[in-house]
Amino acid sequence: MLDARSVIAIPSLPSHLDVLRCSIPRVKRLYGKEPLVVTPDPASLQALEDLGVRIVADQEYAGLGKAGVMAMLPESKRGSAGWYYQQLLKYDIVLKSPADQVLVMDADTVLLRAVPASRDDVTVFPRSGEEHVPYFRGFEALTGLPRGLASSAIVNFMWFSRPDLSRLVERIGERCGGDWRGAILRVASRPECSFSEYETYGNWCANQGGRVDQVPLRLFRRGDLLLSGTRDVEAIVRSAERRGFDAVAFERGHRTTALRRVLARALLGVGLCTNGRRYV
Repeated sequence: MLDARSVIAIPSLPSHLDVLRCSIPRVKRLYGKEPLVVTPDPASLQALEDLGVRIVADQEYAGLGKAGVMAMLPESKRGSAGWYYQQLLKYDIVLKSPADQVLVMDADTVLLRAVPASRDDVTVFPRSGEEHVPYFRGFEALTGLPRGLASSAIVNFMWFSRPDLSRLVERIGERCGGDWRGAILRVASRPECSFSEYETYGNWCANQGGRVDQVPLRLFRRGDLLLSGTRDVEAIVRSAERRGFDAVAFERGHRTTALRRVLARALLGVGLCTNGRRYV
């Protein structure tokens, strides 16, 4: 169980409905909390209300709309405007939360085991096999600090401390000038840089002098490759549970080929983690 200082937030789109139906009951069992679903179209997710969630329009949190994000990006990166918007929205949700600790989850992901939250004496992040240099260059440009984590912190969810995130965006504003959202987009617009909300926050915390632990995570990223007329999200999630995974994601929108589907079936069948490894 979490205390009253904790919130679980899931920024979502209507296309996530089938995954959310599997994810929300499990989150409630793991943490004893009612998740907050933040979406641009609350009416499209009304079917989730019977699961005991609060559904809120993203306009209640977003400090910069998607059109504003697109206007600040160069032509070469405007195709990713929605992705950048979602990342900024996650920060805004945390910053405007009444809670000190906020678990932010990607809506395409189902948690199968509880992710440990940070404690007063130690900050905890999952450990990923990702290694995307433009994220680290973006972090250095925004904060003036070097990479702090030995391994990547990019998975599909993260515990945030609102006070720590407040200090991060304050640093970004002071160093880069102006609003922190605009500063992030200006840096992300550089050819050599990009931005990850998780990588940036994780490396910021690792530079603050306290103890930081990175824990192993068994994540199967491409559950979407296994979907078929006879196998739905729930069936794939149960299969991942039986094989000891900590989480399974359905990352629709990534490349899908017949070979990738075959590889995904094989990898899940032997219980091989694909966190940060682009086998599929």
